[in-house]
Amino acid sequence: MENTNSRSALDGLTSAHLPLVYNVVGLALNGHPDRAGVVRETMTAAVPDPRADPRTEAAFRRRLLATCVSRVREASQGTRPRPAAGGAADSDFVQLAVRRLRLAGEQRELLEASRWLGDEDRLMLALWWQEARGALHRDELATALGLFPDAAVEAVTRLARQLDASRAVERALRRDPACPGLMAAADGRDGPADPAARDRLAQHVLGCRACAPRPGEVSPAKRLLADLPLAPPPPGLGEELPRPVPLADHGRPAEPSRRPPRPAVPARRPAASGPARRRLPTRSTLVIISAAVALCLVGGIVTAVRGSGSRAASGLTIGDGTPLVTTGPSAPPSLAGEGGAASGPATGSASSPGAKASANTPPPPDSFSLAAQKGVGASAGDGVSTALAVSGTSWYYDWEPSPSGIVTPPGVTFVPMIKDASDVSTTVLNEVRQEGRYLLGFNEPDRQNLTVDHALALWPQLEATGMLLGSPAIAYGTNRKTSWLGQFMLGAQAHGYRVDFVAAHWYGQHNWDNIAANVAELKRYLTQTYALWGKPIWLTEFSLIDFQDGPTPQYPTAAQQAAFLTAATTMLSTMHFVHRYAWYALSASGTSKGTAALYDKTAAATAAAAAFKNAP
Repeated sequence: MENTNSRSALDGLTSAHLPLVYNVVGLALNGHPDRAGVVRETMTAAVPDPRADPRTEAAFRRRLLATCVSRVREASQGTRPRPAAGGAADSDFVQLAVRRLRLAGEQRELLEASRWLGDEDRLMLALWWQEARGALHRDELATALGLFPDAAVEAVTRLARQLDASRAVERALRRDPACPGLMAAADGRDGPADPAARDRLAQHVLGCRACAPRPGEVSPAKRLLADLPLAPPPPGLGEELPRPVPLADHGRPAEPSRRPPRPAVPARRPAASGPARRRLPTRSTLVIISAAVALCLVGGIVTAVRGSGSRAASGLTIGDGTPLVTTGPSAPPSLAGEGGAASGPATGSASSPGAKASANTPPPPDSFSLAAQKGVGASAGDGVSTALAVSGTSWYYDWEPSPSGIVTPPGVTFVPMIKDASDVSTTVLNEVRQEGRYLLGFNEPDRQNLTVDHALALWPQLEATGMLLGSPAIAYGTNRKTSWLGQFMLGAQAHGYRVDFVAAHWYGQHNWDNIAANVAELKRYLTQTYALWGKPIWLTEFSLIDFQDGPTPQYPTAAQQAAFLTAATTMLSTMHFVHRYAWYALSASGTSKGTAALYDKTAAATAAAAAFKNAP
């Protein structure tokens, strides 16, 4: 009876949330031919562990939103295969929603103006829509997008300005008769309705007497979104959703017959085409526009957004004198830069808008997920494979391109690493392609005399694997632009190279009597790193070890080490931008890791092992 009730509750959750996911994916991926596939994958991946209580709707929705954002980014950045011919039917969600919901006036205009937004902004708009409707809370929006709460407020405010600018351009282009100045600005330009085109035209609209916004003629975007209904999912989509995982005796999930196959390297997505990309009108097109709306937007709330990097006044003002703000495409805004000053991420996808696009652009790594978060660094030796199997880890790495002398146990994932320049060869790179989705970059290059220029010269070969790339992991200083990593990230930005997540190392070397102070220092370090680069973080080495005094590392007591592990991992589980962590180290035999080892030379579990097994 309990299993039946659980299944019924889970069925109810998936059915209730299908319209939300369908509309978020639809608006965010307007024009993508495989929106239905993204919806199905989202709902499939979000089905919870059957041992969890399915009645916890908030936990299910949080997992669902994180999965949805991850799948949308994967599709919009071109790392999922496109469907076969014929899959693009009704690919324009905006047209579909307007037709099905019979939208008119400002609501129709708002949806059509969304085409002028970039991919990330359209994703944020889709979630903001659900927040305005009351379907989710602001903290859920922030967590799903990987933002701090304060940063989410700033990001939504910026999005509202971009949407207002888009609505202003949309109305002006439909005006009859068309403004000659606007025709001149658009004449001869046949590009897509993207943010750059919008901002170019918005500069004219905001400064033109004929196109200028007029007070009291438009409604705030949030009010329109609150009243905008959901488009119904197509018939049959709900029937294709997964059933709950079958349960064996005592409510436990049935054991799989074999280990799941490794995911294939994702395919690149061709450039978008079809109705989702509106073409800018020529002079003759504008002249014949007849279904015009002679209204313009309220000047006091419209601000055009353009350019990249930090925000700056354009010299133009609107309405009440508010300066026209310029900024780049939406990315996780920073909270504090180097030295504590406010600073935006130095890289978007580690590439600037002015740089050439990377050959391979996978999505950010796995969304915040405790199930895949816990890992360990392991080196070959007697008893290591056994220790790994009983440790409770979800993943591991051994600083090598493939497992070296270690048998990967069922249910544990191996992540390869290109440790140094000697690993960059055709043979090795072909080898790592067989090891899954993720690839860790160079290990502590600042200590192995690998220069930044040499690392940058080798990086395109790592990109060519098509895997999600972790940055080089330096010994310390990921939170500073002046460090080895800082120079590498700035160089990657300048060259248009891709870095999908930042790998970091941290060791508490002092004041071991104060565990809370060490945890707070680790949190500060990671927070500053995220604020500087705006990317997910993998903490690939951490524990309490002092490498500074003499040739032999110093360790705290076993009790102190275990207490730190428990407190630190609990803290890490609350940081949405920390996607994975790896304790240093598993050990068992070989080089001693002191009290940091989960298993000593006799393969006996230490106090740290018990803490690790119970860690989130």
